[in-house]
Amino acid sequence: MVKLGIGSILVKKYRPHRTTKKVYDKGENLLNRDFSTTKINEK
Repeated sequence: MVKLGIGSILVKKYRPHRTTKKVYDKGENLLNRDFSTTKINEK
C-alpha cells in the first residue's frame, strides 16, 4: 500500500468533551429527594 500510495479511510468516533464533573447546583429541588410513589408514572 505504501508503494502504491494508497491508504484506508479512517473515521474517528465521536467523543463528547467531559472536562468538568461539576454537580448541577442551579434550580430548586422540586421533589425534595422523595422518589416514592403509589402509582405508575406518578412523578
